[in-house]
Amino acid sequence: MKSIIALTAAAAAVLAAPAAAENFTYEIRFSEPSFVGGMGEEGRDGRSGTMSGPFTSTSASGASVSGNVTCIGMDQPDNSLFDVHFSCTATRSDGTNTSLIYGCNWLGEDMGLSCVGGAEGRDGTTEGRRGVLTMHLKEGVSTGTGQWIE
Repeated sequence: MKSIIALTAAAAAVLAAPAAAENFTYEIRFSEPSFVGGMGEEGRDGRSGTMSGPFTSTSASGASVSGNVTCIGMDQPDNSLFDVHFSCTATRSDGTNTSLIYGCNWLGEDMGLSCVGGAEGRDGTTEGRRGVLTMHLKEGVSTGTGQWIE
């Protein structure tokens, strides 16, 4: 019985660890996408594209960082979990690189894309950190939230 209590206490301590997580919001102003390939009636099947633009990110404490994001996206087949996947690199003005991965769905012609994803610090001040992301993208403006978990 004591070992069950000790194990439960240890699990609670591990699960409580996200209390040290760091929350942030961000905005990206993307350029018009440059499309490559594509098949089918509208040319969307398997179509890929690139886009980039400046970003600003603000932590819950009010600290702000800026830089540039470059993404490549690919439309997904019908009946997939997501309509579009994005793989991005965010480079802060201090040279720190963070990889971003998103899965997105169309909300409708007037609503844009709604996305969920993850972040992984590649070097600099975010190296080894991982986190989760949300993003809404409409008419080239992306707004989102994130949380560094590690």
